[in-house]
Amino acid sequence: MVKGVEVAGESTLTFGGAALVFLGAIVAYFAFAAIEAHMR
Repeated sequence: MVKGVEVAGESTLTFGGAALVFLGAIVAYFAFAAIEAHMR
């Protein structure tokens, strides 16, 4: 995760590299939480 933030900070993305990494991590967490809740 930290390495992803470093790489994202060095790149020049339109949406802001570091913010995009954190947003992706949050979306992935909620997606896995929803799948895990559905499997119960």
